[in-house]
Amino acid sequence: MKIREIFCDKEVLLFSLLLFFFAYEPGDSSIFEYQLLKHYKVQPAVLAAAQIIAFGMIMVASALFQRYLRQYNAVGLVTVTSTVCLGVFVARNLFLTKRIDVPVNVFFIGNVAINTFFGHLSFLPLAVISTTLCKPGVEATMYAYFMALTNFSSIISRELSGILASGIGIKKQLQVSNEKYDWFYGICIVLDIIGIIVVFLLLVSLPIRTKEKREIELTEFDHELDEEDFNTIAEDKNDSDLVDIDLN
Repeated sequence: MKIREIFCDKEVLLFSLLLFFFAYEPGDSSIFEYQLLKHYKVQPAVLAAAQIIAFGMIMVASALFQRYLRQYNAVGLVTVTSTVCLGVFVARNLFLTKRIDVPVNVFFIGNVAINTFFGHLSFLPLAVISTTLCKPGVEATMYAYFMALTNFSSIISRELSGILASGIGIKKQLQVSNEKYDWFYGICIVLDIIGIIVVFLLLVSLPIRTKEKREIELTEFDHELDEEDFNTIAEDKNDSDLVDIDLN
């Protein structure tokens, strides 16, 4: 199978565009973490606890998706969870601008737990869809391509974050005006909303499959199998999708 046939497929191109818009928008990770460490003096033990909770939320989200949510509509699941993550992002602006008054440790751990849980849950349907778009014989190559594209989008997100923060004037400083925070978060929110809308439209346009269908071919013989019959099966296997069955 030629490279052009693999990656120039319409569904693959649309899904590649979807993955880019899913993760391209700038974020506030560096700004938020800097303020937590320098301004709010969050202790290392709290940071470690948040990290442990984040890994726990990933496992919970994976188990929940596999057990209950995999059969649900991917469009709705991705859209709803992405919207929740946007709400968590808005909450960080309200916290840094002191528009809400919550103990810093409570807000930080709660924010990490909710954002990690719904963020991972929003990506899982896309991971499943990506496996169904992989062409036979090049599954590993195509899946690696989809994941690499997601990582590339994350790099673009970090670069956009740095450019935007520098342009607005948010640098390594303890005191940042609410106006600068609002400009930064406002632009990020607009780009995030654009990303959610584009992902929604692309998901609607794609023929979403949650399971990969393969044909099973069986060879029937009206006599006891001999060496020649096994050779026939081996030859046919090179030209068709067969299922290996362990009879032991």
